Amino acid sequence: MPLIIGNGYDDSQLAERRHPTRADLDAVSATVPILLLHVSGHFGSMNSAMLKLVGYGPDTPDPQGGVIRREADGKTPNGVVEETAMYPIVQILTPPSVDVAIAPLIVGAKIYAANGITTGQDGRVMPESWGALDEAAKRGLFPIDVVALVSFEREWKDDVRARIGKGYNGNLRIGGIKLTLDGSPQGRTAWLKDPVPVPPDGQKAGYAGYPAIDLKLFNEKLADAAKNGWQVFAHVNGDAAAQALIDGVRANGLAGKRTIAIHSQVVDRSELEEMKALDIQPSFFANHTYYWGDWHRDVALGAKRADFISPQATAWSLGLRPSAHNDSPVVPPDMLRLVWSSVNRRTQSGDILGPLERISVYRALQQVTINAAWQIGEDKEKGSIEAGKRADLVLLDGNPLAVDPSELHKLRVVATIKDGKTVFGSLGD
Repeated sequence: MPLIIGNGYDDSQLAERRHPTRADLDAVSATVPILLLHVSGHFGSMNSAMLKLVGYGPDTPDPQGGVIRREADGKTPNGVVEETAMYPIVQILTPPSVDVAIAPLIVGAKIYAANGITTGQDGRVMPESWGALDEAAKRGLFPIDVVALVSFEREWKDDVRARIGKGYNGNLRIGGIKLTLDGSPQGRTAWLKDPVPVPPDGQKAGYAGYPAIDLKLFNEKLADAAKNGWQVFAHVNGDAAAQALIDGVRANGLAGKRTIAIHSQVVDRSELEEMKALDIQPSFFANHTYYWGDWHRDVALGAKRADFISPQATAWSLGLRPSAHNDSPVVPPDMLRLVWSSVNRRTQSGDILGPLERISVYRALQQVTINAAWQIGEDKEKGSIEAGKRADLVLLDGNPLAVDPSELHKLRVVATIKDGKTVFGSLGD
């Protein structure tokens, strides 16, 4: 059956300031299934034919950790789905063969290399996609190293579990387990302690997001990781999610095990202090200040929380070792734009969110080099230029420590060298 699939819409950037609905897409076609994927990956919008294909109707209950948005009758799906309600779509979109699935993986790895990335991370590998990732590595197709995080809400076979935390096979290793505690701050599904200023469609005043996983299951998975000595990477955007991670690490024997709190966008100082005591290290989605800063200030978080989003300066001051990431394809894997955002915290409208949370260029560079390598336990061989380390190097067209900090995002990658081999660009004469 033919499908029409679109990817990358952003309700915060649309004139209507909302998600497309079933009615909007039925106007295009009521018979050919249409699916639009939100830029965050946390939402989808479907027409009536796609809803039928997925199996969503008036009597379909919301799944644990997800929402099927409804029309005015409170029953009929309006076409927009959130979080775990996206899972049936993943099944439908699974490529028909390993070769078909491998092709975009290699394209993505080459795009990473072109952006100066020598070690990339597949941040949430599902069982359906593991085979293609592993086969690509076996064929030697990756130009860079890839650290996979297996989505541990799912069940994994013993042969995959046995590889968690072990070394590379063909430029691929499983760095640890991934657990997702909440959703998207720009989509207003992050799990917060206090309500969002403007609730999303279908929600009332007082709405503050929700957990994306049953907490009993979450703690069972943490205990499993502790028992096996696996590193945990947890998706936490909201402060309620961050607190659940803190409590889970403390309760399940993971203190001191370098748990990584992915995104860590809405965390308060007291939580950062607890994270330091437990060795929970933040990896900040620092580019949010540019891409959604105005939206966070006015709609999703409010001015106070927006000013403290991705609090990198506070994290450094407390002795944490933060990294920063782009979470591509949510935003492009532009590492210089990421460094620029960490240093300037400027929004698309020109506002500065939380000027006290700006960090120096040098620290911003540390976050995407030595700190990133340290967080995944590879700093003995990567992350800095030292004798005996891997020859993973990037040549830029200017010195980031010498240019005007407001111009950092204009720097370009000239060449990327992986293990001494040029995998992008040219070193010239």
